[in-house]
Amino acid sequence: MKPIKLYKVEVGVLLKKNHPDYEDYAQVYDKQRAYYDENVAFFRNKKNAKEYLKNYVFFGVVGTYGILSELVYNQNEIGYTDEDTKRILKDIDECGIFDDYIDIFGENLYDTKNVIFTRYKKSQKVFKKIF
Repeated sequence: MKPIKLYKVEVGVLLKKNHPDYEDYAQVYDKQRAYYDENVAFFRNKKNAKEYLKNYVFFGVVGTYGILSELVYNQNEIGYTDEDTKRILKDIDECGIFDDYIDIFGENLYDTKNVIFTRYKKSQKVFKKIF
């Protein structure tokens, strides 16, 4: 199979610097903020991923963030079969997640060069860029 673009949406709440878990969650993306993730979902369609992210942030509490990353899944690079890929795509279509995404994408999950869209909520107003 050809490489497939997948869209990862991470949503959650930015922790304040005085939060006891701040340092634990400040190790990803720009390493300037603590990203406490509440959910990670994968989409095969960028428009659907964006809509999910925008709605989550809009209806979230102050401090809610959303980060959309574009990742390329290439079964040939990781030694997966067509059957593995079909299972992964089925899982994404049915529930938005698949078990081995961390093993497949590793550090690319949090690399800012893969980020294509962000939103965060600050004092009841939604801003476009986090970093």
